Amino acid sequence: MTKLLISITSCSEQKKPYLKQIVDSYTGDDFKDYSVSVVLASNWYKPRNCINLDLTGNGWEQCWSCHQYLKDHYSEADIIINQDDDILVTPQNIQYYLKYQSLPMEYIGGFLVAEGEYLI
Repeated sequence: MTKLLISITSCSEQKKPYLKQIVDSYTGDDFKDYSVSVVLASNWYKPRNCINLDLTGNGWEQCWSCHQYLKDHYSEADIIINQDDDILVTPQNIQYYLKYQSLPMEYIGGFLVAEGEYLI
């Protein structure tokens, strides 16, 4: 079973509807074919089914709140996902990544996220 270590940082309570959907997806039946650990850095949302960390620093520094945990535990996972609190990654996204991960290094697989005026 593929082990996923997912890191999410959430600084704004306004994102709660999205964040709850993301956490429910990762910890529910959607990802039943994976072993999932969700690391959530937030001072306002602490679901029981996550590894909860407090936000540290100010502003942009808060984005790094999970990184020490990732550094300490990366070898326990097959895939590490570091994501925003408003992006839903699906099992199909993971399957796509796994399918193409063996491409030569000049073709590094990834996902592009565009928002607002940058939408393609």
